[in-house]
Amino acid sequence: MGLTSWGEPADARHLFDRPLFMKLLTTVVREYSTGFLGVLLDVEQVGCAEIVDPLIEALGVDRHMTEVFRTQDQLEYDP
Repeated sequence: MGLTSWGEPADARHLFDRPLFMKLLTTVVREYSTGFLGVLLDVEQVGCAEIVDPLIEALGVDRHMTEVFRTQDQLEYDP
């Protein structure tokens, strides 16, 4: 269901909660760095704030995938 009725990629960017996304991203960076690297990375130096908007752009409008499942098949999947 990633295409509009005109065959264009559906725009789901409005579904992203930017502050929540930022919180999740910084938490992942902190936990990953602590758990796997053994050191707490500085989120400011990693640049989490700079990549949130490009991530929302890339994830919110899928311009690179081709739908291979029929809409009817997708509707039958559990959410």
